[in-house]
Amino acid sequence: MKTISFEELLREVMALWTGRNELPDTEHYPRLRGKMDLSLQIAWSREFWRDLMRIERRFFRPNWVNGTSYVQGDEVYDQNSQGYFQCVRATSSQAPTDSGLVENSGYWAACATAYTAANWVSGTSYAIGDQVYYLPTSTFYQCIQATSSVVCTNTSYWGPLTPFDRYIAWEQSGENEIGKLFACRTDNHFVTTNYDDLDAWESYQGIQVRDNVTSCYVFYRQPCPRLKGDSWSATASYAVGDQVYFTPTGDKGNLYDCISSASAGDSPSTDPEKWDQVDIPIDFANFLVWSTYARCLSGDDKTDIKNDAMEMAEEYLSQAIDNARSPDQTPSRSVRTY
Repeated sequence: MKTISFEELLREVMALWTGRNELPDTEHYPRLRGKMDLSLQIAWSREFWRDLMRIERRFFRPNWVNGTSYVQGDEVYDQNSQGYFQCVRATSSQAPTDSGLVENSGYWAACATAYTAANWVSGTSYAIGDQVYYLPTSTFYQCIQATSSVVCTNTSYWGPLTPFDRYIAWEQSGENEIGKLFACRTDNHFVTTNYDDLDAWESYQGIQVRDNVTSCYVFYRQPCPRLKGDSWSATASYAVGDQVYFTPTGDKGNLYDCISSASAGDSPSTDPEKWDQVDIPIDFANFLVWSTYARCLSGDDKTDIKNDAMEMAEEYLSQAIDNARSPDQTPSRSVRTY
């Protein structure tokens, strides 16, 4: 993706607004940055831009990792058996299955969207792995320690079973954050035509998938970056998620997101591993400049100029959309909406 520096955009807006190709002062900078941020959100969401699209294979839960502390209710993907399991007894070393793919029922239960089992009956002998339904709590349980009298609410003997909610979280550890979903498929449509569209939709949790699959290929648009940073200070420390405006020596200024705690003096130049440059697509440049300029205009005597500038901005955005579309564009969108 070709990008344009934040400094260039600021200078072009100032050239239209004041007639001088210069950076805004500290009073006007936050105003321009905020209006440009709004314009970027609009451009980003207007189209499924090919340069901003990604397709990745995703799983619904993180892999089980030896040494990680798991408590009742935690769900993992077991690479050994290629299935999903929920923890029914706290552990940090017990794997969901053994080398023979036999479930470790004293600690884990295979995930299911629904469970079926007989009612718990006092006096019945239950072995590890047995499942029952307990009427008082309307919940299914798995036995984790043999008993014939201990009620299901005793978590030393029973682990509650929660129906498996097959969704891909918007943010998964070690994976790129998902923005807007375009399609969810059984395979990568860039390398094969042998794929099916899955019954998928967006929820507050992430991407919900109705089909009984172990993994899927998610075709999505990257999330839009926010333009929120003030000038970098050599005397300030920064936390993950902070953003700064910084100009490297001999280069143009850009916004940078802090991705690892930065102490005073840790700049994007001296400690680049702690910062991630905010990339702004060059295809949006004309729209961002003209729409930001239009939003900076106020007063009755500037209404016509403001309207003309916004019309110009929309023309530039329409032109960018036309340029992005072609006969070989990506397959049609296949996601349910509610």
